[in-house]
Amino acid sequence: MIIQCKTNLFSDLPKDCLVETKFNTHETRLVVEKNYVVYAMILNSGYIWYFLEDEDKLYYPFAYPAPFFKVLNGNLSRYWIYSTEIGKDKNSSRTIWTYPEWANDPYFYNQLTDGKREALEVFKKYKELMDIEFPLPSIPEAASALDEEWLMCHFCLDAWQSTSKDGMVICPKCKRMMHNPRYPGRHDIK
Repeated sequence: MIIQCKTNLFSDLPKDCLVETKFNTHETRLVVEKNYVVYAMILNSGYIWYFLEDEDKLYYPFAYPAPFFKVLNGNLSRYWIYSTEIGKDKNSSRTIWTYPEWANDPYFYNQLTDGKREALEVFKKYKELMDIEFPLPSIPEAASALDEEWLMCHFCLDAWQSTSKDGMVICPKCKRMMHNPRYPGRHDIK
């Protein structure tokens, strides 16, 4: 899932969205018109919240409410599952779409923010997979398909064997990210 920031001001959010937060009307660590990969989604107080990597570049994703964004690619990650559980008091619930380790463990995010090695390794693995899963409109360059199995880097002209169907590929030599010419519907990307 790819989203784009529409505003980075808390004052632009609906008032009922701020009820559940401690935020004030200052700016966030988001960049207007920047595209972000969504690593998880939760439902909280009637709003979807997206977990993404903001400009603080922390070792874990941070949640922002949906009114900050417009959805560019609404496809859910193939690595996600859905999970929900009703709280003990029957008035609270936890609803999340993310990878299994997080979705099935209500304490996973706390472990992640606490810097627990195992949680960090799990997030890093899924982050790398989700970062290339869908085409990123902010990157204009594409690799070239040399044949059915080989791609060539737009930047360093190195070639490598790849049959990936993800939206993006990363050159193993120069580590630059480019569009995958084999991604289905690639020519529909804006």
